[in-house]
Amino acid sequence: MKIRPFILGAITISVMSGALISFAAERTGMVKVHRLNVRVRPGQYTVVGTLARGDKVRILEEQNGWYRIALSSDAAVWVHGDFVKDGKIVSRVNLRSGPGINYNSFGVANAGQPVTVIDDKNKDWIKIAPLPDMSAWVAAEFIAVDDVSTVKPPVAGTETVPAVPTDKTEDKQVEQQVSPDTLPFINENPEAVSKDGFVLKASGSAGLTHALCRYEFGSYTPVCYLYGDTEALDKAVEKQVKIKGLLRWVKGWRLPVVKVEELTITP
Repeated sequence: MKIRPFILGAITISVMSGALISFAAERTGMVKVHRLNVRVRPGQYTVVGTLARGDKVRILEEQNGWYRIALSSDAAVWVHGDFVKDGKIVSRVNLRSGPGINYNSFGVANAGQPVTVIDDKNKDWIKIAPLPDMSAWVAAEFIAVDDVSTVKPPVAGTETVPAVPTDKTEDKQVEQQVSPDTLPFINENPEAVSKDGFVLKASGSAGLTHALCRYEFGSYTPVCYLYGDTEALDKAVEKQVKIKGLLRWVKGWRLPVVKVEELTITP
């Protein structure tokens, strides 16, 4: 398994409008004002939704005092009725922030894209549910940011690996002979995966000593169990990482197991 340091700095590029866009690691945050407008673009553009104090947001990008966030499911997205048929986009078309070409565009949807129609009372314009990965913008000053790249668990916890399923669960000798590679996997062919998260210690059977966890809003949730280069995994404990490896499911377990082939520690 390869392990290498990963340095991620803010990258600034210029766009045609002359604005500067700064890209960094994805973060989370919380609204700290009573009511916050969500806009289709960074600036005084069309309002497509609102957030309330305490609402959680996923920050995807920062630009000149604005955060691009994941678009909520109740945001206003409109498309001209001529471009929707049988629940799909029939031709490349702009997705608008209101029912008319005078409203700002979120971007373009391509032919064949499935859509969920919310309101088609207006024959000319149809309101649809936001498509996957759509985003909008909020003023950064009204968001309290939780930068997960600097978060450490208050107390380093452990994930308990379930006992290895055997015909004789009382037979400790049988269990001790099981190694990660000989677990009773359900899927014969492993799935190549790439995942992000924090490495924490795990305790249990079959030589599984680490788990990959997701950090969300103050708590850690296990994503999968890890095995591979134990020394490299030990160095990554309580650190944010990106892993690549082979994923399999074990009979009777709620989480998959990943054999780590590459591990990158992020700051």
